[in-house]
Amino acid sequence: MQTIFTTSLTPEQYAEQDYQRQVRPPETCPNCLRAHSLEALCYYHRYITSTTALVLWIWIRRFWCRHCHISVSCLPQFAQPVSESRELRVE
Repeated sequence: MQTIFTTSLTPEQYAEQDYQRQVRPPETCPNCLRAHSLEALCYYHRYITSTTALVLWIWIRRFWCRHCHISVSCLPQFAQPVSESRELRVE
């Protein structure tokens, strides 16, 4: 499952500042809706194209729900998937 968060950073700033380390979990699990149930799981990398057509490699933060056992990836808004699915939730 994926959630999108807003940030004022450009893709280049996000990568340079290792911003993924500052990403906090959503307040509630988007699947079971329990509050404060998400804990840090891991990071994974993803390629994105910046506004200057530069291809960047960024890290994405992933969390795990202690109750329903799903993982939730928190994507910055500039890394939003091209095709939106029903599992996508914008925060």
